[in-house]
Amino acid sequence: MDATSPCGSQLYTRQLAEISAMTESIDGKAALDWAMKQDFRCGCWLMEKPETAMKAITRNLDSRNLA
Repeated sequence: MDATSPCGSQLYTRQLAEISAMTESIDGKAALDWAMKQDFRCGCWLMEKPETAMKAITRNLDSRNLA
């Protein structure tokens, strides 16, 4: 299944919503806030599974808060 198929696009939409809700719940803002940033570090998680994405997002938030 690819992202252009109806099932694929629904999967990505649901995945994005899940990741967005999780990042917002840990004070990482929502997907629309992240979409304003075009660099790889902020956008690469959009295509990942929520569990994988959260590890990277949490790491990025932690490093941002330590700086």
